[in-house]
Amino acid sequence: KRGDYDRAVKIHNHLYNRADLSKKERARALFSLGQDYLKAGLWDRAEDSFRKTADLESDYKVRAIKELVNIYESEKEWLKAIDEAHILEKVTGETYPSRISHLYCELTLQCMFFKKFDEAAHYLQQAIHADPNNKRALIMQGTMLQKQGKLDEAVEVWKQVGKISPEYETLVVASVADTLLKAGKEADAVRYLESVAEKGINSDSVDAAVDWICKIEGPENALEFLRRYLSQKKSLIGFKRLTDLRLAQDPDNKELKELSDFLKNQIDKTVRYKCNKCGFVTKSFQWQCPGCRNWDSLSHNLRVTNINMLKRIGFFLLTNLAILIVLSIVLNIVSAVFGINFGNIAGANQNMGSLLVFAAVVGFTGSLISLFMSKTIAKHTMGVQMI
Repeated sequence: KRGDYDRAVKIHNHLYNRADLSKKERARALFSLGQDYLKAGLWDRAEDSFRKTADLESDYKVRAIKELVNIYESEKEWLKAIDEAHILEKVTGETYPSRISHLYCELTLQCMFFKKFDEAAHYLQQAIHADPNNKRALIMQGTMLQKQGKLDEAVEVWKQVGKISPEYETLVVASVADTLLKAGKEADAVRYLESVAEKGINSDSVDAAVDWICKIEGPENALEFLRRYLSQKKSLIGFKRLTDLRLAQDPDNKELKELSDFLKNQIDKTVRYKCNKCGFVTKSFQWQCPGCRNWDSLSHNLRVTNINMLKRIGFFLLTNLAILIVLSIVLNIVSAVFGINFGNIAGANQNMGSLLVFAAVVGFTGSLISLFMSKTIAKHTMGVQMI
């Protein structure tokens, strides 16, 4: 915990080599040794320790296999990660279809990068076989079909993404619209975009749909459609798009330019995605959470920033109120037991309520000052630089 990995390695290595320890304790020491190597960045030695732990029949077998999967994912050894994931399924009796499917997707991308298209197609089929509802695999399959000239099939595959999980439809709106236009189906493209916008699953999907409506039917139709949408659902992204469309018609309008810049700054501050496993928040979408390394755990959530702020304010108020309640109880007990009148301490005949109000004012003020100073002090003392 103190970062002294050399000593930790020596201690755990010594424990593992002791002949008088039970198998369970030796497995524990070996697993801890793997964690030491992992934290020290010695992944090859960590892999060797976890491999030996996984070969032992102990309580640490499953944890060791999970660590091996994580290591292979980090090293982009996708086939090894898949093999360990299958072993994990056999050992635990559980299934990991989403994770295995994503690993095959990574393998597909790797093969495409090296222009091994036949292997890429094979691994993509494996990804779909592992999890037929994997949105990422379906998006990749649609892209492959489009490149093969199978436009109608590509569109149908992409539309499945929205049916399986509507919030992921944002990822395929542009592809579906573009492919329908290439196929000469402009009316179908417009109907699809209008249906996406009318569903209004999230602001990004509406924004993408309005953008394509503007390209196909012109800014006037896009403006009219956006006005109808915003009359029912308010969103920063929607108003930003509305402002930009108005600004395109009147580029010399300084007020619209300032409003557009203001909305852009507000959107940039907004967190759009939150991991439903560990709570990690980010502005950009990723298939794997950088925090807990779970797949398919990031969900679209434009309100997370406001929710977090409300939680912080709520905890702040509850903490200070709890202090006041405890203070009130303690003062009443002391007053009853020792006969001390706290209202006369300052020379004024005040009741307990006035004293608590005074304590609340001082306490809340001190807490706010502390909160405002804490971030700056922490950054200064730890040498943190914001990037």
